[in-house]
Amino acid sequence: MGPMEQSLWAACVALAADRPLTEISVVDICRRACVHRATFYRHFEDKQDLVQRGTARLVFELASDFAEPADAVAQVQAGETPPHLVRLLRAARLRRDQLRVVFDPERGFGFRRALHAAMLEVAVARLDALDLAPTPDSAPTRLVCSYTTAGAVEALAWWIERGCEPEPEQVARWL
Repeated sequence: MGPMEQSLWAACVALAADRPLTEISVVDICRRACVHRATFYRHFEDKQDLVQRGTARLVFELASDFAEPADAVAQVQAGETPPHLVRLLRAARLRRDQLRVVFDPERGFGFRRALHAAMLEVAVARLDALDLAPTPDSAPTRLVCSYTTAGAVEALAWWIERGCEPEPEQVARWL
């Protein structure tokens, strides 16, 4: 997203802090961003396009921070703090005001589901790349990844709601 798209996204999120997306119009967003409606429509088809692209960008940024190095499994097994979770939490802290709004299910962004889906794909790809030999009683990779990424998303939402306290390293250790 370029600067104008980011400005319109920021205006949309700021308005959504006070009311659900269903109660926000393109005119409201344009007023907040101090742009004409024609400018909005040069960049987006409609409000839903803005929401989808803004959400997708935010999801991509956080999921990219979640991408773990190949040696993360060994680090976790050694009792070290998971570095990919610390990166994710630090990146989220920088966006906490925005995340507080988009995580709220009453605002209508569908952010939790989108973030979980993106993090799930990253986790499955990483585990598949490790080519670990499953045992006969091993749970399917996708099930394990779905469970852990859902937990990570909910923990992130909890942390954002608490104002990003305690520190990212402590939350990552808990997870």
